[in-house]
Amino acid sequence: MFLTTTTHRLFVARAAATEDTLLDLTTKGDFANKPVTALDLQTRDIITPRDLPMGAELRPNGLRFMFCGSSAANKTFNWHLKTWGNENWPCKYVATGTGILGSQAVIKYPHNGVAVANMFWADTLVVTWNNWPKGISATDTTGHDSVAEIWLDCAGSRFWLPEIITTGTADPAAAIACFYGYW
Repeated sequence: MFLTTTTHRLFVARAAATEDTLLDLTTKGDFANKPVTALDLQTRDIITPRDLPMGAELRPNGLRFMFCGSSAANKTFNWHLKTWGNENWPCKYVATGTGILGSQAVIKYPHNGVAVANMFWADTLVVTWNNWPKGISATDTTGHDSVAEIWLDCAGSRFWLPEIITTGTADPAAAIACFYGYW
């Protein structure tokens, strides 16, 4: 028996943008109010969706999220992660944390190869709170000018919403994008 692992390009989970208005779960947490910007693992990418058969089985088992942002190294941000299952699930607030951009530049976006300037990979990601049954891990919580990632088992959730907040951070990033991979 062989154990296989999927390898592929990175997909877009959140296009580069300034901070979000956090989804208010007291009024917008139901499935009908799920933002159109939520990533659907059945289409794989919010920029260039690829429709897949709408069966109940998801290809991704585990997810890894990477963040990059502008306009210089050491800029900060806070991230939030929310999810919905399939067909009318309520929103589940999965985790929150902090991030710091490192000095590794994003030369070309990984999903389309388009050159970009003044974007840097987050080299520090910290999970400050989570509400997930299988745990969530950050790969680098102290920064080594590499790429830090958030890893988790998607546990059958289909729609994912990474949200970014810069208000209240010491030296905020101008815009943040989020990419993901799966296995």
